[in-house]
Amino acid sequence: MLISYVPFDGTSSYIENVVSLSHELCREGRTSDAIRAQIINDADEEGHKGWIALCKGEVVGYAYGYHCVKKEVNRSDIDRIGEEYKVENDVYDCFEYVEMAVSRKYKHAGIESTLEKRLLDETSTLEREKTI
Repeated sequence: MLISYVPFDGTSSYIENVVSLSHELCREGRTSDAIRAQIINDADEEGHKGWIALCKGEVVGYAYGYHCVKKEVNRSDIDRIGEEYKVENDVYDCFEYVEMAVSRKYKHAGIESTLEKRLLDETSTLEREKTI
């Protein structure tokens, strides 16, 4: 089983496949139109980063989030157990996962961890480039 990964944004040719996968896995009863609107809205956010996992051209997973460099993220919005924050008011320069989904047929194939690693690696690379 060969899995390939492609960047994902709101203009992706795979958007309808991502919507279908999300709808298939969604237990909230949301419509495809509502899911599509949310995904496209999220993709338009500044700092959006995303990846799609493909197997033989079929979307089998995706993940995306925001690199929040200049946004204010309230401390109360971040749930960290066992760590003390040294920031008094707001947190800057973080990455927020918004959504990750993998087809049930491909669970335990390492797709989740690869999607997560790609998002974090890309965010870390951007940070290193800024400091150089």
